[in-house]
Amino acid sequence: MTASAAGPTLVLVLAVAVLVGCGVILLLERSLTRILLGVIMLGNGVNLLILLG
Repeated sequence: MTASAAGPTLVLVLAVAVLVGCGVILLLERSLTRILLGVIMLGNGVNLLILLG
């Protein structure tokens, strides 16, 4: 992998980590709204991870 190709990939991997991390934290809350936002963020993170693979 060249240095120019590693930049966007690293940014996307960090985006996946942030989405999944925030989604899990929101899933652990008691509010239904936060749980739903957590499911949405977790789903977006997993979809982005699948697209990266």
